Amino acid sequence: MNLKRTARIIAFIFLLILAAMFCPGNTIAQTFSVGGRLGVGLGTLAFEDTESQNRAGVHVGPRLGGLVAFNLNPVFAVQLELSYARRGWTEGENGAGRRLSYFQVPLVLMVRAPWRTSPHLLFGPAISHEVGCNVYGIAELGSVSCSDSRVEWSRNKTLVGMHLGLGIGRPFRGGTLEFQMVGDIGLRNSITETLPHGYNHLVVVTLSASYKTQLGGE
Repeated sequence: MNLKRTARIIAFIFLLILAAMFCPGNTIAQTFSVGGRLGVGLGTLAFEDTESQNRAGVHVGPRLGGLVAFNLNPVFAVQLELSYARRGWTEGENGAGRRLSYFQVPLVLMVRAPWRTSPHLLFGPAISHEVGCNVYGIAELGSVSCSDSRVEWSRNKTLVGMHLGLGIGRPFRGGTLEFQMVGDIGLRNSITETLPHGYNHLVVVTLSASYKTQLGGE
């Protein structure tokens, strides 16, 4: 995802935020919520070269972090999150693969149904920065850092993509418990990659639960 497209998406989200804040009849006080998230990410690679015989398997990695949400009204909220996520993939039949650890910062707009048990949609830009990477299961190398001179892999460490997902929330013990399924879209995971068979981009789906407590309002 290029920077111009990301800027347009951010501008569109802020226009929606302003519309939600100043729409006629919005007399409900805005509030803040803080909380945490715990989940797992399922990641693999998509390929540009559909004729390639190479296949990537699914890698399972943790995701955990904290979040703050600005509740504009019962329908709209803006949420900022800082989380740790481990992504990767397996390749071939011998269990070899790659693990990449990231700190990621998504800024999403949540659109919720105004019910007690509330389904919601969330979308917005996300920035991820790599903080660790290793290659494992290769007979000649064992498990080594991606920065090892024997690992020939060109990549960017900072990725810009989109968060897009669905969830459901419900009041629980004075706060809100939410379950979400979120896809990371457009993470051309640094795949300015020099490996063969046209590696395209990393595909990640995260299943998680979060709990938020309201700080302001009545």
